[in-house]
Amino acid sequence: MPLGRHYLVAGLIELPTYYPGVREVKDAIAISIEPNTPAKLDFKMAIGNGYTVSGRIVVRDNRLLPQNLRVIMSAPGKYSDTDANASGDFAFTRGVPGVYIFTGA
Repeated sequence: MPLGRHYLVAGLIELPTYYPGVREVKDAIAISIEPNTPAKLDFKMAIGNGYTVSGRIVVRDNRLLPQNLRVIMSAPGKYSDTDANASGDFAFTRGVPGVYIFTGA
């Protein structure tokens, strides 16, 4: 690294953590890189639990939901799937911000 003051960031691109373990760059602390001075920094990533996306599948005309219905949440480079219950309820947990497409299988 070049000498000088820097912000250290780690984690997911969608949910970065800045030193000393904060989510916003405005709350970060800059570190100084000086010649011949080793540095060791410890900080916890602020990933948290992510986001929960939930919903209910509704079928028109009072038809029954298919059994074993799988719900897929996808985006370029991202994929997650889960089962809907008998009422059509489903939930995805620990999601990251983004634009997704939902499909059923």
